Amino acid sequence: MVRVNLTPSKIRKGVISDKVFKIGATLAGVYVLVMIVFLAFQLVSESYPIWEENGLSFITKTEWNAVEGREDFGAL
Repeated sequence: MVRVNLTPSKIRKGVISDKVFKIGATLAGVYVLVMIVFLAFQLVSESYPIWEENGLSFITKTEWNAVEGREDFGAL
C-alpha cells in the first residue's frame, strides 16, 4: 500500500492555487461569453438596414446590382 504524506501546509497550498485557477477560469469563461454576446449584437445592429430593406430575400437572392441608385444585393 502506498502512503501519501499530506501535511496541512501541503493541502493548504493546493487549495489556494485551486481557488486562483477556478477564479481565473471563471473570469475567462465570462469574458468569452460577453465577447460572443457583443459580437452578435454588433452583427445584428450593423446589418439591420439591409434586413429592413430586403428581408429574408437577402439570403436567397442571387442578384448583385451595384449601380448607384439601384443597388440590389443578394448573398447567394
